[in-house]
Amino acid sequence: MIAKRLEGFLRTTVPQSSTDIVQRFQELRKFNLLPKSRGRSAEHLSDQEIVAGIMSTICDRPGYAGITTKILLDLLPVGGASASFYGADNLRDALILLFHDDVALQSVLEIRISDSEVGKNGHGRAAIIYLKENQEITAYYVRKEAASLLGPGAEKEYNPRASYLSAISERVFFSRVFKLLAKELKQEREHMEIMSKFTKGS
Repeated sequence: MIAKRLEGFLRTTVPQSSTDIVQRFQELRKFNLLPKSRGRSAEHLSDQEIVAGIMSTICDRPGYAGITTKILLDLLPVGGASASFYGADNLRDALILLFHDDVALQSVLEIRISDSEVGKNGHGRAAIIYLKENQEITAYYVRKEAASLLGPGAEKEYNPRASYLSAISERVFFSRVFKLLAKELKQEREHMEIMSKFTKGS
């Protein structure tokens, strides 16, 4: 998927960011989260870059899209890898998994992400709610500075309502967003494989 196509996809599926998605992507380029210049917008993006594009829609002010995305992608699982979504090391890897693992993708109910100040001078947290063996499970993600929450078993005591602020804002992604994107990426990969075989055979 090229950056221009991802811009269009996000305008359709995340309409809150539709008027300033170009500025958000420019901020990502400043942080090396997308290819540096808009002149390279025809290049195919990596999985990491596609996830960064999605995360750029979280913050209210597009000028903060770069730093916000950088923080959110590195969120770590409460309780460590054993309590993470399918064992993913961080939020970035958990979201990338949805592009390639259909079982993981089909299990997702919703993904909640916030850039609010949930701890003093500590912005950002996330939750992936999914089904496993017909049981609803929530994998939580926090900043690495919350070291006491990263060890095994910490998820059992974690209280997501214990916020520094009395109210926070969240962006909720329902699974349909990632299913549509995964379907498009799969079709694109299949098309590129066909074209590659055709080119080699000609």
